[in-house]
Amino acid sequence: TFDETFDERHSDFDYDKNGFNSADWPLGLLFAWRGKLFDDRLRTNWSYTISQFADGETNHSIGIGNKLILPKFEGYLDLSYSHYPVDYPGVASNSFNDLTGGNVFAQDTDYYTAVTRLDYNFLPKWFVTAKGIYERSKIDDEDFHRDHIGGLIGLEYKPFKKHMMKLFTYYYYNFQRLDLDGADDDFNQSIFAFGVLFTGDVLQAFK
Repeated sequence: TFDETFDERHSDFDYDKNGFNSADWPLGLLFAWRGKLFDDRLRTNWSYTISQFADGETNHSIGIGNKLILPKFEGYLDLSYSHYPVDYPGVASNSFNDLTGGNVFAQDTDYYTAVTRLDYNFLPKWFVTAKGIYERSKIDDEDFHRDHIGGLIGLEYKPFKKHMMKLFTYYYYNFQRLDLDGADDDFNQSIFAFGVLFTGDVLQAFK
């Protein structure tokens, strides 16, 4: 999400307003169901959002989040779909304008996302983790879509039960494809990461 005004959003991207005006009430409503099922083994976070940013243009989003929690295993699958009559998130517009030289937010843009993560506690304090991401954004009135695929696999060591601290090593693969009128533009990236992550009070962690 973003919290700029209508004018600030266009200024940040340096895009023309293309005849659109700010909504009189640039607000959104979110309806959500958060459930705990089967003795809290399955958690749900399902939502529907409706909002306006440009006058007379209504955005719709659906999110379906599901998390499975077992003694040595946790995994989640999040699915979402959003439709923007004007693409004020700007992800699809930014890629499309890079290819075409345009300077406006695209119209009638759809976003599809699927994210999953699996964590397995195979030894005390040791975890193997994997994550997958698939995203597609497409502009309905143009023969354009952007695909993004990401994958992560890693090893984590968590020395404390009561505090969020872990030593980790990850391999991450990132792939992006832009398709305009059947012509592809691909991008690949591989990353190895090593590090320590701690969240909380440092002085309390070792007590």
